[in-house]
Amino acid sequence: MQNFVRKTLVCALTAAAGLSAASAFAQSDVTLYGRVDLGLRYESAKNQPTTQMDSGTYSAIGFKGKEDLGGGLKAFFQIEHRLDASTGANKSDTSFFNDISVIGLSGNFGTVRMGRSDNTLNIAADPDVFGGDFVGGRGNRRAGADEKWNNGVMYFTPEVAGLQAIVGAALGENASFTDGSREKNPFGLTVLYKNGNLTSALGYMQRANQDKAYAGSATYDFGVAKTFLTVAHNNGKGNGQIVDGEQDGKRTTYDLGVAVPVSAAGSVRAKYNFDRKDLKATGAALTKTHDLGLGYWHHLSKRTQLYVTGNVEKIEGQKTTRAMDMGVSHSF
Repeated sequence: MQNFVRKTLVCALTAAAGLSAASAFAQSDVTLYGRVDLGLRYESAKNQPTTQMDSGTYSAIGFKGKEDLGGGLKAFFQIEHRLDASTGANKSDTSFFNDISVIGLSGNFGTVRMGRSDNTLNIAADPDVFGGDFVGGRGNRRAGADEKWNNGVMYFTPEVAGLQAIVGAALGENASFTDGSREKNPFGLTVLYKNGNLTSALGYMQRANQDKAYAGSATYDFGVAKTFLTVAHNNGKGNGQIVDGEQDGKRTTYDLGVAVPVSAAGSVRAKYNFDRKDLKATGAALTKTHDLGLGYWHHLSKRTQLYVTGNVEKIEGQKTTRAMDMGVSHSF
C-alpha cells in the first residue's frame, strides 16, 4: 500500500511539474530570425571600376523574445548581429550586437526599452523605398544624425487615435571627444501618426555634440503606387565634434521615393535623394550630392526575394559615379 501511495505521489508531482513547465513555456517565447543577402555589385567610382561579391548592409541574425508576466505586463528583449555573408565576418568594427541590444517592459502604460538601438530621430526619419538597403537606396536621409544610441532609455506611449509619442535619452557615461571635451547626453522626441494608408512622423533630437536635428516623414499607399518622403535638418551649431565617425555640421537632406507594383510578386522602385552638407566653419567646402536610384524587387515567396538595383550619384564639382547590384535575399 505504501509503495502504491509513494508511486502515486511521485506520478502526481511529476505531472504537476510537467504542467508547470508547459505553462511557463506557453507564457514566454523566443524567436530566432534574420536575413542572408548576397549578390554581385559593380562600382564605377574613381575611374577604377570594380565588380565584387557583396552582402549588402543587412545580412543579420537575431534573437527576440517576450514573457507574459500577468496582468497585461510583459517582459521582452531583442539582440541582433550584422554580418558579411560573403565572408562570414563581423559587419561592424565596434560591437557584436551592433544593430540592437535591448530589454524592456510593456503593458497598458506603454513600453519602456533600455539598451542600444536607433535614436528617436532615426525612428522619425525611417521610411525608405529601398528599406534603407541596396545600392539603389544610397543617400543620407537623416542629415547625418543617424548614430545609434548606447545606454539608451526610451518610452513609447500607447497608441491613441493613431497617435503615439516616443521620448528618449542616452547616457554618455563620461565619453570624451578627440579634443578632450565631454559629450552631452543626447535626448529626443518623436510623434507618430497613422490613419488608414497614411503613416507620418515628426522628430527632434539634441545630439551628443549639441547639434540640434529635426526630421519629418510620410508614406501613403495609393494602391497603384506607394510614396515615401523624408526631410531632415541638422543645424550644426554644437561644438563641432565628430559623432559616430563623421563631422556633420549644418546639413539638410531630402529623400523622395515611389514603389509601383507590376505583378503580385514584383515591384519597380525609384528614389531621388539630395544632401546639402555645409562644413565651411571647419574650412571644408559646401557639398551638394544628388543620388538617383532605380530597382526591381521580385518575391519568389514571402521570405525569398530577387533584386536588381542601380544608382547614379553626382557630387557637384566631381565626376558622376554609377553602381549596380543584383542578388538574392532570404529572410527567416
